[in-house]
This record gives sequence, C-alpha cells and structure tokens, in this order.
Amino acid sequence: MIFQALIDEKLDILLAVAGIASSIGVLVWGVMYDSSVALLIGLLLLISCIAWLRLRKDASLDVSPSKGLEQYYPVSIYFILYAASIFILDSRSDIYQRPISFFVVLSIMAGIIATEIILSRPLRRHIVLIQIIILGLLIGWSQEMIYPSLAGIDPWYHEMFTTSIIDSSVIPQDLSYTNFPIYHLYVASTGLMTGLSYKFAAMFSVSAAQIICNTLLVFLLGTFLFKNERVGTMAALLLVVAPSHIYMSFWSIPNAFAVIFILLVLFCLYRYIRTGESTMLMFSIIGMGTLILTHTITALCLAIILFVSSASFAFYNICYAKSRGVSPLRFPIAIPIAYSAALLAWWTYDHGTIMKLGELIRFGFRKDVFAPDMLASNIEIAPLEAVSNVAGMYLFIILAFIGLFFILSEKRDQFSFNMVFIGVMPFMLNFIAVLGNLSIIEHRWWYFAEVLLSIPLAISLLLLGKWRETIKLPASLLPAAVVLVLTFFVVMSPEANIDNHAFSPNRTSRLALTEGDLQSIDTLSHQWDGKIMTDMYFANSQYWRGRNIGSFCNVLVTRNYSSLENSLVLVDDMIIGKPFCVFRSEARFDFDMNEDLTNSGFSNNYDCGQVNGYVMSLGNERR
Repeated sequence: MIFQALIDEKLDILLAVAGIASSIGVLVWGVMYDSSVALLIGLLLLISCIAWLRLRKDASLDVSPSKGLEQYYPVSIYFILYAASIFILDSRSDIYQRPISFFVVLSIMAGIIATEIILSRPLRRHIVLIQIIILGLLIGWSQEMIYPSLAGIDPWYHEMFTTSIIDSSVIPQDLSYTNFPIYHLYVASTGLMTGLSYKFAAMFSVSAAQIICNTLLVFLLGTFLFKNERVGTMAALLLVVAPSHIYMSFWSIPNAFAVIFILLVLFCLYRYIRTGESTMLMFSIIGMGTLILTHTITALCLAIILFVSSASFAFYNICYAKSRGVSPLRFPIAIPIAYSAALLAWWTYDHGTIMKLGELIRFGFRKDVFAPDMLASNIEIAPLEAVSNVAGMYLFIILAFIGLFFILSEKRDQFSFNMVFIGVMPFMLNFIAVLGNLSIIEHRWWYFAEVLLSIPLAISLLLLGKWRETIKLPASLLPAAVVLVLTFFVVMSPEANIDNHAFSPNRTSRLALTEGDLQSIDTLSHQWDGKIMTDMYFANSQYWRGRNIGSFCNVLVTRNYSSLENSLVLVDDMIIGKPFCVFRSEARFDFDMNEDLTNSGFSNNYDCGQVNGYVMSLGNERR
C-alpha cells in the first residue's frame, strides 16, 4: 500500500529528491576531478530539482497574460530585428564569419517570440509559427550562405550519391545508401525541377522540410498532449534553437531529415489510439515505411520508441487509470512488433546493414570499432571555454526535467505520461554509453533527445512564468530571459556554429571550404596527374568529388615527410596554429608545416594566399 501510494502521489517528489542527491554527487565528483563541465551539470540538475519542489504546489499551465502591452508591439520589434540581422550579416567585415552582434540579435528575437507566446490574448499561433520557422531558417541557412561550399563532412558523400542519381538516372549500386535512397531522391527531384546545385537543392528541400515540418509537428504534438497551444508553440520555438537541431539544419544528411517521420508517426498513432481513425493508422504506416527507407539509426530509434510507448501505456493503465478516472487506452504491441519485423527484414535484404549491426553487437559497441584510427586530442581547453561549449545543450536537456516532473505529478493521461519515457530514452542511452565508455554515435541520439524533450522544456518555461506571483515579475520576463540566454549559448556553441569561434577558439575546426580552397583544388587537379595530399577535412570532402586525393595525418604525428615525396602537398592556412581534424579527432600543432616541408627538401610551387602547394625539389615528374 505504501509503495502504491508513493508511485501514485509522490513519484515526482521521489525522483526530484533522487535528482538532488545525484547532483550533489556530480558536484563532488566535479570538485575532485576539477571538471568544470561536471560542475555545470550538477548545478543545473540541482537548480531544476529544487525549482520543481518549489513550484510543485501551485504548478499549472494556465498562464494569465500580463496587461499593458499591445499584441502587435512584439511582432513589430521582431521583424525590425529580423531586417537588422540580415543587414548585419550582409555588412559583416569578415566574409567567412558572422559577427557576434548577429548572434545577439538572434537571441533577442527568440526572447521576443517567447514573450509573444505568453502575452498574446488569444495566442495568434499562425503568426508565431511563421516567426519561429523563419528564425530557424535564418539560424541554419546563414552559415551555409557565407560559404561557397557544403557545410560539414557527410554532405559531401551525399552530394556524390545524389549527383550520381541525376547523371545516370539510376540509384548507385553497392553503396551504403543504395537501399535507403529517400533523402537522395528528394534532393535529386528538387535539383532536376529547379535546376539548382546540390547545395541549394538540399537547402530548399530537406533542410527546409526539416525546419518547417518539425516545427509544425512538435506544435501539433504539444497541443494534442496538453490541450494547450502555448505548450505547442513554446515547444516549436525551443526546437528551432536546440543545438542539435540547428546543427542538423545546415549539416543536411538523411538522419536529420528522417526525424520528421518519427514525429509524424507519433502524432498519427496518438490520434489513432484516441479516436480510432483508420486514416491516422494508414498515415503512420506510410511514415514507418518511408523511415525504414531513409536512415537506419533513426529507424532503430522509432522501434525503441514504439516498444517503450507500448510498455508505458500498459504501466499507466495498471497503476493510474482507475485512480485518475481515465479510460484504459492501449498502445497495441502488434505495432512495434510488426514495424521491427519489417525493419529487420529490410536490413537483412540490404545485407550490409545487418552484418554491420551484428559486428557492432559482437564487439560490444566499443569506441575503437567506430573510430579505429582515433588520435587523442592534444588541445587543452580552459574551464570557462569548456562550460560555454556545452552550456546550451545541458541547459536544454536538464531544464526539461522540470516539465518531466510536472507530467509525472499530474498523470493526466497515457499520452502525456508516455512523453516522459520516450523523451528520456535517448538521453539515458547516451548516459549509459558514456558510463560504459561505449559509442552509439552519440550526437545522433542527442538530436533525438532534444527533439523529444522540447515539449517538456516548454512546460518548464511556462511553469517558471507562474513564479511571477512570488517574485513580483511580469509573466513573460523569466521564461523570455531563459530563452534568450539559452539561445545565445546555443548559437555560439561549436555544435551549432561553424564560423564564429570567439567563445570556442580551442574547440572548433573548420567544417567548410572557402573560395580559395575550391579554386586551388580545381586548378591543381588539372595540372598535377599524381596524388594530392592535404589535411583530413580537405581530403575527405574532395575525395567524393572524384579527386585523386588523400590525407597526410600520419606525417603530422611523426613529422617524417618522406612518404609525400611523390605527391603534391597542399597546406591550408586554416591548419597552421589552429584546431583541425586529424584522423577522427581535433588537434593543434605548435609547428608550421610550411617550414617543415621547406626544410625537408620540398619547394613551394603554388601559393594563392591561403593554400600553398609543395612538391619534392628533385625526382618528381609534373605535367
């Protein structure tokens, strides 16, 4: 009886107290091992748990808008700032770097939207959603537009795959995405219909779809779960300023695009279970099938979500449905079983996927299986920089705990209760991987976690708005301030920002090529018929464009350049005295490779101001 009472009425309190104890443990660990990141995590967890215990008694999502501010004022200020941000971007002094003032304006715009969500009477969701979408496009696309090349690493492979489809009119065979081509077919179709290059075809197809569809689907899910449009719109805003969502909005890959179908399937299945609409079941089946053909990791994530959902519905029915006066609703176990069977069948047909999965299971997901040539980073990061690098992500994740505690305290129905478990699931998988020193390609699961936790985080901020009755502040001030600070930390973090390294000078390596890089490789590849050797990022990106190119990572470790005697060596200024990609890690060296090559008998035969080309002075044949 006592156990039943604790689960029924005090579960959130027990978890909050456990969170406080855990936070103290993390803080002690941080002090013992001098870890600023651990101290940040412990402090945020402690604040979140104490805040919930303080808010619990009067916790409510019924936010009463403040008086005295006309509804059109925030909208007008927002669009003035939007125009100002474009002007700042256009007039920047460094062609390949957005100024800090741009990020400040972005953060203020996000804070203004948060204010609108709380103040509007009634909530003008259409205008707010448009503001959220164009803010998401501005944050993501602004860093793509300042570079003439693709942003990121994987997009270069997907450009090759998509271009091959367009050129040959068939899907390339025996490649990793041969049997998962939905992303590439969508981009190829856009490119053929519009005549755009791959970069812009990807931006106007998968990137735009990701930002628009995820925003709308999270809004629909939040509104459906809590019958509150403020929850839905706040969740949509938080989603577009989530670090991994920004990262995936310009780093266009199938994994980023596929999350659309997770949200679609969830929404349709919730509607089907509540109303019995067969149309919703049909849409969910179509979404599942499309997801299976798009990306393996995201498809696996949905399989786990479906099994967790079925279990959480059953748990709620057993423990809470009767006491809460809620009709028992079941998440049919046949759905995850049928989906998983289809998933495994397709992976078996693909053969390579099921073999790779078996290999990973056999090796226990060890990190060296994912990155066998990893070089430990030799970059020392100051505590303040280490905190600023991850502050946005951990603010997003840990502040969402307040919303999770609220859902557990209310237990209003099976659907909202289920959001706790599926929201925590990807976060816990990453946590277990870190404790076990394993690798599950963590940044993909952080992406899933932030998408699913955007709704609980929205609840957290709305609950903080209720705190005004105690601290005598306007309802929107505290949530808007949190959104503004969160957005600034996020947009300045290495994960969501590839161009401005003001806050992360020791963490961020280059993830896009400049005009000088592209011109140098185009010129030299026509004048040199041998192997070209350069840094890892430069080499990997141009390899997928058919260049005879490789990486000189090994010689950087040994400083023995004899293996490069028959190659043209390209040294970009971006790797001199700065962090850059070496093998699968980031490193920085205290020597100048230009000087090393010169002292080793190489002559500088090419210099465009940014890239230098070297060949051995004697014994080389040049065309």
